[in-house]
Formats: sequence, C-alpha cells, structure tokens
Amino acid sequence: MSDIYSRLPINKTAAVVTSQSGCATDNSLSGEQIRENLVSKLKAIESEILSCKKGSKKRKDLGKLKKSLQEQVTEIRPKKKCKGVRDHILDILREELTDFEFKRIIKKASLRADSKET
Repeated sequence: MSDIYSRLPINKTAAVVTSQSGCATDNSLSGEQIRENLVSKLKAIESEILSCKKGSKKRKDLGKLKKSLQEQVTEIRPKKKCKGVRDHILDILREELTDFEFKRIIKKASLRADSKET
C-alpha cells in the first residue's frame, strides 16, 4: 500500500506549519484538524479505489483502509443526523398538539427512556 496517504497535508494551515517547521505531530493538532486530515485521506483513497479493478487485492486493501479511517473519523466526531432539530422538536410539539396529546407523548418518551436505562 502506498505511503502517500500518511503524508497528505491536514489542511492548508497544517501544510504551511509542516513546511516551515519540517514536521507536525498529532499532539500539536486539534481533534478537528486530525479529523480534516482523515477526511482528506478518505477522499484520496476513494478516488484510488475507483481506479482499481473490482475484486483486485489492492481494491480490497484500500476498502479495509477506508473503513478503518471512517471509523476513526466517526470516533472523533460522529456525523450529525438531524443538525439542531432536537432542540426544536419539543417546542414544535407543544405548539402543534393539544395539551393532552403533548403530555401523552412525553409520558411515552419517559417510559422508553426508563426502559433503555435498565
């Protein structure tokens, strides 16, 4: 497997810092910078996967590396499924439902939360 993926610049700032100081360590990078680096590596791997023949050993190895990098990215910061929606759901439910319906839904949610805790 090519060593190019471990040498891709993290981002423009990190590329400048690396070129000026000669090295950059993971200890000096924030979580978001590390995540950006991993995403850049993922994009490079995805484009290389497209150039490989289906079923080839190289493609399988790149697929495994891609999966590993995706897991690392998710570990740093999971993808947000509903960006900011949770904050507004209760307000919208309170506005749209009758008082009785709202209380019934809150009670159901409480029961589910209690059952998941045990």
